[in-house]
Amino acid sequence: MVTRPVQEMNDATAAIRAAREVQAQTLAPELFRQSQEWFLRARRAYKFKEFAEALDYAGKARVFAEQSEFEAVRAGASRESINVSPPPPPPPPNPSSPESQGAPEQGTWAPLLDSPEGEAGGDAPPPPPPGKK
Repeated sequence: MVTRPVQEMNDATAAIRAAREVQAQTLAPELFRQSQEWFLRARRAYKFKEFAEALDYAGKARVFAEQSEFEAVRAGASRESINVSPPPPPPPPNPSSPESQGAPEQGTWAPLLDSPEGEAGGDAPPPPPPGKK
């Protein structure tokens, strides 16, 4: 009995992604197309629990993807030539946001403390609804 070829499927996926990063679909289209076809066969075999076939097909997909990546780099592609900017940094926390002020749990009551008097509008806050504590 053959186990699920999870690692091999992931390896093939990573190889295809790496080939795509160097524009292998343009610079080595036949090899890249073959890697795609073998990977689709591997996915279909995996779906139908034909794990021995999926293992074989995923291996072929990885090899063709690696070959297409190599040919693309040999043809002049490089990862540095791809304009991929890093994601922007997360925004700084807003000091007036409820998350930074320790907002109460949903469903609980808390007085508003935004006004200079320390209470909403200077009036005493309304009592909590009956039955809620």
